[in-house]
Amino acid sequence: MLRRFTLIELLVVVAIIGILSSMLLPSLAAARGKAKTSVCLGQQKQLGTAYIMYADSYKDKFLARGWGEDAFWMAKLYPFHESEELIQCPSVEHPVKNGWYWGTKSTPWGGDSSWMKYYGINSRGSYGINGWIYTDEGFDGAPFYKGLGDVVNSGNTPIFSDSIWVDQWPSSSNPNPTDLEGGNTSNLHRIFMDRHHSKKINVVTFDNSAKTISVGGILQLDWRADMTYRTIPIP
Repeated sequence: MLRRFTLIELLVVVAIIGILSSMLLPSLAAARGKAKTSVCLGQQKQLGTAYIMYADSYKDKFLARGWGEDAFWMAKLYPFHESEELIQCPSVEHPVKNGWYWGTKSTPWGGDSSWMKYYGINSRGSYGINGWIYTDEGFDGAPFYKGLGDVVNSGNTPIFSDSIWVDQWPSSSNPNPTDLEGGNTSNLHRIFMDRHHSKKINVVTFDNSAKTISVGGILQLDWRADMTYRTIPIP
């Protein structure tokens, strides 16, 4: 004779499944987060390769900032990787929007205005270039790197990092951010955020190594050629 489960037995089974699910879901979420962080590091490494290839093509000279369609770094590096998605961190949602806009720790910067377009693509990204490696006229003096020959510590000098804007200019004179949300109130705040839910950000440096660093250690990197180190309090 076929025995059927009683209502109480079914409820017990459902409760056990619920308990097991509640135990497993945090682990699965953490695993997904680590996977996205790894993909982000890989993409930044590819961007670093593209940037170094660009510099090699221009006699070790770094790119200028540029304004206008096909003039920003997104355009200049695109021929070296040809991937629209490469500048989009997988930990960030990338909806299509109108106009141009700042990002947040969980949304992209981007725009469809002419000065942000490249190769007919509307910009959407979540990484920013180190502004101290631009070579525009007027960007001269002690803080700036003009080419590969100016980089003394390649393993500590960033090319790209997680960012809420296309570029950032971290400096020891920036005020300490008061939260981990990211913002445009200072160039330091553009990258001081908890995008990966670990109080860390991803960067790629001129030795073409992608790494994860504590947000408190952002100013331990040689963003500027005349950098003064300090540790940032983490809220």
